[in-house]
Amino acid sequence: MKKNINHLSYHSLVLLFLQILAHWTSSRSHTVRSIMDCLHRDTDELSQWNYITATLFGFGVVTTLGYNKIGPITTTGRIFCICYGLIGIPITMIIIANIGQHLNHLVRILRLKIENFCKKTTKVEDDLEASTEIASLVLLVVFLVYVALGALFLPLLNGEYDFLNGLYYNFLCLTAIDFGQLVPRRMIFLPITFIYVCIGLAITTIAIEVGSDYLKRFHNLGQKIKDVAATKVWFGGKQVKVRDLLHIVGEKCGVEPALIDAIDLDNVVTQAIAVQYLVTSNNIEQIIYEFGQQVEHDQSPLVDVILKKPPSLSSSPSVSSKQPSINPSTMPPLSQNQYSRIFCHRPHRCTIHRRKTILWN
Repeated sequence: MKKNINHLSYHSLVLLFLQILAHWTSSRSHTVRSIMDCLHRDTDELSQWNYITATLFGFGVVTTLGYNKIGPITTTGRIFCICYGLIGIPITMIIIANIGQHLNHLVRILRLKIENFCKKTTKVEDDLEASTEIASLVLLVVFLVYVALGALFLPLLNGEYDFLNGLYYNFLCLTAIDFGQLVPRRMIFLPITFIYVCIGLAITTIAIEVGSDYLKRFHNLGQKIKDVAATKVWFGGKQVKVRDLLHIVGEKCGVEPALIDAIDLDNVVTQAIAVQYLVTSNNIEQIIYEFGQQVEHDQSPLVDVILKKPPSLSSSPSVSSKQPSINPSTMPPLSQNQYSRIFCHRPHRCTIHRRKTILWN
């Protein structure tokens, strides 16, 4: 610190001496003026510590964007910066994630309102893949429009960058690469920049989440489904295995845990996904035919579940494989809605399929 003060003092003394020399020298030689121009350094207000730059630096820390124009040089300041980041970064990420969830919810509401406004004749199913594709397309358009609007209007706050440079610096900022170039020269516009950056980071967070879902699809493409029962899901703020969750649901419905453990969940999920794909492809006749073939040869996952481990208590479902409760030859053909309930039926005195029945006492 003393060295910096001494250096500045020497620099000021030399500059003062040259100014006096130039003032009292009638010729004001070109050499003296050149030396003065070399020693004269323009000071940048955004590179000096004050309340505004400290706010910018703190914003850059908690958003992980960084503000490279200033930084702490003392040990105490650096330790405080570390503690400030450890506390502020998680809180800021949670806030940005919540903003992203609200924006995503808003997009869904707008999509539903548009669909209702169009008054479609067919009933719209809440299909996950179609919803994800629509959300991805809308998100891409929103992100590009948001960056373009920022590139158009933010340079007006600075008066320095054109559209292409503004587009470049907006992209750097919203992808968490650099923040310093978007700082406006007029501090009155600083809150506008903060709000723009926070909303942009929320949109970027949603984009990263959607992109990660697509990458997971490519990663799992062609892989066989396995260990479904051991898969952990979030339920009520806790991680619960699918098997334990089914035990809880089965207990409410009067189903023994042993019967649930006998379910081949891998096969059930695999065929359910195949059925969902075929249903969305409008191949319901082929679905019914294939399912009937499985029932005829006792290959349905629901039949396998029942035949593996029959229940021992009278309060549990009982199976009648040799004496069906309904004659298959007299059963009417299944409709699409009836078939769709085969894999998602709730246990209420019902016939699961044509030959094998579950009777609830």
